[in-house]
Amino acid sequence: MARAGFMFTRAADHIPLLWLPGALLVGVLMRMPVRDHLACVLACLLANVGVEIMSGIAVAKATAMALACGAEAIVIVSVVRRGHGDTPDIATLATLLCLVTMCIIA
Repeated sequence: MARAGFMFTRAADHIPLLWLPGALLVGVLMRMPVRDHLACVLACLLANVGVEIMSGIAVAKATAMALACGAEAIVIVSVVRRGHGDTPDIATLATLLCLVTMCIIA
């Protein structure tokens, strides 16, 4: 999925307009118990760094980008859960609008 995310990058800076792994991480975190978030985010960060390094991005930049992605996902899920409960239902308009707004801000 990370390789697919690179299709949305500009060649000059390798920063994607849309990062599909980040979107998937948000979806998974919204459905998973909070106690499991740290392990999931760390696993995703390691995978993210690995793919970026294999794509030719410097280790420091790859690490910083992965940390930013993980932090964005945690903030988005925290805000949505704070406003809409531990198991937010995106079938409700208010929850969906909150999620979309947070994703746009991030």
